[in-house]
Amino acid sequence: ALERMRFPAPLDPCVRLVVLDGTATYSDAIACADLLARLPGHHAEGGSRNVGRRDGLGTVMLAAAEALGRLPETYVQAVGSGTGAIGAHEAARRLTGGGEVLPRLLMCQNAPFAPLYDAWRCTGAAPADREHEPLARELTNRRPPFTVRGGVRDVLTESGGDVLCTDNEAALAAMALFEEVEGIDIEPGAGVALASLADAVRAGRVRRDELVLLNITGGGRARQARDTVLVPAEPWLRVPWPGRDKGPQAVAEHVTRLLTGTATTAPAATAVAEA
Repeated sequence: ALERMRFPAPLDPCVRLVVLDGTATYSDAIACADLLARLPGHHAEGGSRNVGRRDGLGTVMLAAAEALGRLPETYVQAVGSGTGAIGAHEAARRLTGGGEVLPRLLMCQNAPFAPLYDAWRCTGAAPADREHEPLARELTNRRPPFTVRGGVRDVLTESGGDVLCTDNEAALAAMALFEEVEGIDIEPGAGVALASLADAVRAGRVRRDELVLLNITGGGRARQARDTVLVPAEPWLRVPWPGRDKGPQAVAEHVTRLLTGTATTAPAATAVAEA
């Protein structure tokens, strides 16, 4: 995804971008980050278990409720881990005070690699050999918090929600439609959400008069490139990806050598086994 890392100004030197060259996936990058967070002086951000992150992502529900004067009936968002949808659900729960119906969560994924969709429908594991194929690669989290308490399965059940899935062709068509109607380009993940919502309306799963909050999770990249001279990000380190088994440890060793000039520690080796 390095080609998408372009900004109006060069990155500050404190930002260190590590690039995995080769066949690494989004989930491989997550595994590397988990291991690097075990190094001295580093801290894991927490992912879905970080209440601050969930609350930040949930502010979209608060903003919608303020603008609408009520909660939406249905909330639609493209998901990788599902953390954003969990945060929106938690925000809605606080607003209801237990006396109002919670918005139904419709989480959307990008075929052919849709782990949450497959887990929710109990269809088996997502095909790992097709992890590179989705247009929205940021949705391809191989280890989403599905079964943990308060995780994806729990919030889907509590809200009467569902997981939807659409393909690349439909997502591209939805992205083009949004730009035509709204005048701004959107990211592939947002295209997946819009395409899934359109499919649900056509199938009668969402009423045409239903109050729906569609979370467009990113946009404006093409317009920004037209309006601003963007500077490509320069990697601090590029690591040839040796494969999933040895990859995270190899990245940790490279980073540790650059930071300290020493080999990785035993705790880091333990962490890669856990990852």
